[in-house]
Amino acid sequence: MARLRAALHAGSVIAGEVGDSKREIVFHGDVMNTAARLEDVTREVGRRFAASADAVRRLDGHDQFLLEDLGPRTLRGRAAPMRVYGVESKDAP
Repeated sequence: MARLRAALHAGSVIAGEVGDSKREIVFHGDVMNTAARLEDVTREVGRRFAASADAVRRLDGHDQFLLEDLGPRTLRGRAAPMRVYGVESKDAP
């Protein structure tokens, strides 16, 4: 059975289209890189979903989830540590 891991960060991204015969939408920016680094954190701490404090602050209804403060984490490519939360559904077994 495949295990899904996910990460969430918030901020501005640059979106564009690439390709001639087969067009694809691409996203670029620090937010995308940070989300990828947060996904790395899910492996390190054995969680399926991680979110930055920036993303959690912006979510309406985040009280529907169990948030575990994983503390400030140093993410590859970032100078300052970032507070990260493990996220679980309150309905999870």
